[in-house]
Amino acid sequence: MKAPVSFEEVRQPDVRAWRMWNRMVLAALGVACAIPICVNVLIDPYDLFRVSPIGIGPSLNQRVQHIRHLESNAGRFNVLLMGTSVMGLADPRVVDEEVPGASAYNMSFFVASPTDMLRASEYLATRGALPKRVVVGLDTFLFVRRDASLPKQFALPAEVSGESKVAWWTDAAYTTSITTAVSKLVESSREVPAIVYDLDRGNYSLPRSDAAIRLNPTAHAEGVLKPTTPVVPKDLLVESEFDALRQLREFFASRNVQVLWIIEPNSVVIRNAYGEQNYRATMSRIRAQISGDIVDLSDTSGFQADPAYWYDMKHPTAQASRTVLATAVRQSTTFSAERLALK
Repeated sequence: MKAPVSFEEVRQPDVRAWRMWNRMVLAALGVACAIPICVNVLIDPYDLFRVSPIGIGPSLNQRVQHIRHLESNAGRFNVLLMGTSVMGLADPRVVDEEVPGASAYNMSFFVASPTDMLRASEYLATRGALPKRVVVGLDTFLFVRRDASLPKQFALPAEVSGESKVAWWTDAAYTTSITTAVSKLVESSREVPAIVYDLDRGNYSLPRSDAAIRLNPTAHAEGVLKPTTPVVPKDLLVESEFDALRQLREFFASRNVQVLWIIEPNSVVIRNAYGEQNYRATMSRIRAQISGDIVDLSDTSGFQADPAYWYDMKHPTAQASRTVLATAVRQSTTFSAERLALK
């Protein structure tokens, strides 16, 4: 007759099975945690960590790049450009060409707001990296309501936003951005890139769009400025951003920064989308927040309706951007010969 089996002997296989199961679960969790880190650090879709062998991708975080560059080159630039992606296309070397002694940098952001520009300017001032002459490009997109949660591509650095650095970088490492990572990998294999960032001077260019226009200018001209009916809702503009623009003006005044305000031309498509009355009211609200050296190009009718000047209904071509910037600088009092003292 067999001896009775103890409880511990019956229980032991179950314990071993549970331990094995726990190890498998922990391993799976480890892999799950490692995947986003590998994607976000090794592929680096927003080019935050700068260890990826792939190079700069199309979704570079301009805010981080600009502020890093200006901090590490404090004193090198004596003119700073800022605005949305519209101003971002402007080559700052245009200022250098128009103004002897100027060395300009373009600190424009995609999806920018006056609040972003104010916070970045305040931070740069504390680091001794805010020049005494600034060119601000103003357009309606600065005041448009943004999504509550934007991807890390559009995040200000932690030291600028006031967020905990640990929380900021943890989010950057763990927030999955598979689509953006795949886009970076695909773009890296293209012969003609969609977007190229000038890391030294801040502006960006669109080589693929330029190539498409050269290849078939007629098709581009026919499709780029198709007429639309008014579609801009009345609550699209954020009231607090108009106040932030006023605060930006006051901040520059408190720091004795000379500012050239450029009210950018909009395409006829954008103007029609607002409706004439709403468009003029918006321009008036922008002008009411600023003072001093203002070059208003918002009513440049020939520019607005000429398809040769536009990549799309929002963005002027590189040549058009040069024209706008050069025109504004020539009309400016900030950069006039009598007041010029750039070293």
